[in-house]
Amino acid sequence: MSHFLTFAKSALVTSLLAVPASAWAGEVPADLQGRYVSVGECALFDQSDAALTVSASKLQFYESSCDLDVAEVGDDSFSGAYVCQGEGQFWLTIYKIRPADGGIEVSSKGLDFNGALSERTTRYKSCD
Repeated sequence: MSHFLTFAKSALVTSLLAVPASAWAGEVPADLQGRYVSVGECALFDQSDAALTVSASKLQFYESSCDLDVAEVGDDSFSGAYVCQGEGQFWLTIYKIRPADGGIEVSSKGLDFNGALSERTTRYKSCD
């Protein structure tokens, strides 16, 4: 990872979460891991741009992936700082994952390609 991404990641974690990076540890709990879609049917999972695979240390979207760097496991949610890449770009995002009816809710907060703060929440249904 470049020195810029290392600095930016540390600044992002500290400013967005107000938690020192040294206080974080963990991985995505097993009950939140799996294959999910936000729209459409699970039968089309492999062709869906709305697909998400959550593993212990990685989020895999249709055209991008994010590797877990630091994490915090809460009572009913998981938060992690991820270094993401796709289509020749790199970015940093904090993802919060929590259980939701028949799936998960994923909230993201991070810097977009232009360095602007971006936030959104998406519900996914389980395909497992």
